[in-house]
Amino acid sequence: MADIPPERLNSGPPFTSIGIDTFGRLEIVTRKTRGAANRKRWAILFTCLVSRAIHIEIVKEMSSSSFINALRRFLALRGPVRLIRSD
Repeated sequence: MADIPPERLNSGPPFTSIGIDTFGRLEIVTRKTRGAANRKRWAILFTCLVSRAIHIEIVKEMSSSSFINALRRFLALRGPVRLIRSD
């Protein structure tokens, strides 16, 4: 087993260091005046590397612009973060 990265050893505010993952396709039922319609949605999972807290953002499509908008919403709520890249 590999050593724990130093980002996970240093305590600090939640979501200072994060990991990002996507999941989905979720079938969401939307109701309109003439019935119900199923819509496809995906989710982006932001994980705090220290406390293991999670934050989920729902996106309408898997595109770079949808991801950037979800990241901007996350940053507006949680403040500046440091992204950790794992290969």
